[in-house]
Amino acid sequence: MLYAAKCYWPGISPMEFSANVAPRLAEQQPDGRSRTAYLGSLVFAGDELVLCLYEGPSPSGVMDATERARIPRERVMEAVWLPVAHQATVGGSLRWWRRRQVPDTRQTAPPDKPTTGDRS
Repeated sequence: MLYAAKCYWPGISPMEFSANVAPRLAEQQPDGRSRTAYLGSLVFAGDELVLCLYEGPSPSGVMDATERARIPRERVMEAVWLPVAHQATVGGSLRWWRRRQVPDTRQTAPPDKPTTGDRS
């Protein structure tokens, strides 16, 4: 199941969250005891809100993970991911996100021709 931990977080910025909080959440990855996995977060700095997304079997696993990470969780909400039509999901979750390969969109020149910014 997909869950969102709703966190009222006055003064949080995306940069602060990324530098100080995200590493703590990443450490909460499933081990032999827990099957709850942190997937990422949405930071709404202007609204003092952070939604931390988790995948796991129950809300109690999310509550435990947020307590261990010391984040100000107000509540845990069950969520359903609704992707655009061409993205496939499994069980309404974000499993597709972890398998997704982002193509390298940088243009590469053949080895015998320099790239645009290369002046060697």
